[in-house]
Formats: sequence, structure tokens, C-alpha cells
Amino acid sequence: MPKNATKTLPIRARIEAANTDLQAAKSLKDQLNQYSQATERHDVDEEFRQRIRDGATPADLVDEYVAAKNRETALHLFGTNVIRTTLESVTLPTRLETAFVDTALDMCRDELETIMGRVDEHRDLIARHPDSAEAALATGELEAWETVEQILGDYDQLLAEYRRQIRLANDGLGGPLIGSVQCRDFLDVSSYWQHQRRTTSILEGYPDQTIRAWFRPADTRGRSRAEHLLAVADSGPWMPDARDLAAATGIAEQLCRHRWNTGTLGADRQFFARQIANLRRITHDEPLPEQKPAARRLA
Repeated sequence: MPKNATKTLPIRARIEAANTDLQAAKSLKDQLNQYSQATERHDVDEEFRQRIRDGATPADLVDEYVAAKNRETALHLFGTNVIRTTLESVTLPTRLETAFVDTALDMCRDELETIMGRVDEHRDLIARHPDSAEAALATGELEAWETVEQILGDYDQLLAEYRRQIRLANDGLGGPLIGSVQCRDFLDVSSYWQHQRRTTSILEGYPDQTIRAWFRPADTRGRSRAEHLLAVADSGPWMPDARDLAAATGIAEQLCRHRWNTGTLGADRQFFARQIANLRRITHDEPLPEQKPAARRLA
């Protein structure tokens, strides 16, 4: 393990451990299941039949049989009316995880801040990160390669857990859409949104150069994992809640679905400016521009 490897539990395990309601439910279920598995079924009737076959006097066994039979019945009722119904009433883990989403997302953001601190510390190593351990070994930088791989691995784990938490909060958001938002300037970093913008229908001769340029961004498909991590670090690392993520990506989708070739340039400019302003309000907490009062029409 590299010297700089984190020794803490993975983010998923830490979130589960912090969810005390979930841990209590799991502990209760384990306890009830252990009891059910340890309870042996005993046939009281067969026991007493065998005792009579072995020579016992039936009259001498009546009181003993009544006590044993009552206990057998009580144990059965305890297993069905108490143990089984308690098991059925224990809150499902998914519900307990959903109730914990806000806290879990805060933990994800803390982890993101920690990872980005490590990115700043090892930026030079990340920038020259080779493609394989063999390449690193050939240049005598295996330890540096392992350090960066640990950071990349921890970041991948964080993204997976963030995606899971967002899906718990809003199962209508797909994984690719969630994964496309890793920083505040996600539209300039995400290859998904780079593709969506490039494939939006807009004429090369569209008269507004700012709008046309926005839909023809640079191609980022050639970034390695290390290069992508640095791009995220330089673009405002961000893990929004499900509501802000849905709102931000919804605006981006509206921009890419808009008909830009209708000949209504003024309306296009207003729409573009309004959508970008709404997006910046969500991603960068920028206030919306003041609305200019409509010009009064002279009679």
C-alpha cells in the first residue's frame, strides 16, 4: 500500500455506520433471525408416545404432558405472533437510507473536500500519471503511480456512493445524468454534455456568435482519468442534492432541445440569457439579473 493511501473505511461503509437507525434495524433483524435459526422444533406428542412405549404409566404422564404441550403451543405462538411479526414490522433498510440522504450527501461533500485536498497536494504526480503500473515501474515512479491510483480509486468510490444517494432521493434520475455533474462548470467538463451541445441542431451560419460558439465546445473525450480529475478540481468540485441536480440538468436539456433556427434571433438571445442565468444561480449561487421594466407604449 502506498504511503499516502487512506486508512479510513470506504465512504459507503462510513455512511452506513453513521446511520444509527439503519444499524439498529440491522441489529434487531440479526438478533431475531439468530433466535429463529437456533430454535429447535420438538414434537411433544411423539416424546410422550415413546415414553409410554418404554413402559411409563399414562396416568402418571398427564400433568407433565399438559405442561409440555402448553409450552410447545406458547413457543409456537411466540415464534409466529412475536418473532415473525416483529421481523415483518422492522423498517426496510431502503426507507432508513432514504431518510438519511441529506446527512449522507453532507458526508459525500466532506469526502470530496478531502480528496480535492489530496489532489492539490499531489497535482504534479497526477498531471504526469502514466497509463499503467508497468509504465510507472519502467520510469522508477511506481510509488507515485500507486499514490495517484489510490486517489483515483477513492474518487471513483465517492462518485458511486453519490450516485447511489441521489437515486435514493430521486429514482427518476439516471446514472449517466448524475455522473455528468461533478463540478459547477459541468457543461464544460463533462463529455456527456460536450456531446449534447455539439450535436444540437444549429446552423454554422447562425447569426449570434456567442450562442453558436456555446454549442461547439472543445472535445474532451480524450481525457484520461487523471486528466479528468484535474479538470474537475479546476472547475468547482460540486455535489448538489437531487433537486439542484435535476434543475441544473433540466436547464441544460432545454438549451440543447431548443429550436435555434427559427429566425427569431431576439427571442433566442433572451431565452439563452435567461437559461444561462438560471443555471448560474443554481451552480454558482449567482443572483439573477434585475429585470428591466417594460417600455411604456405611447398612446
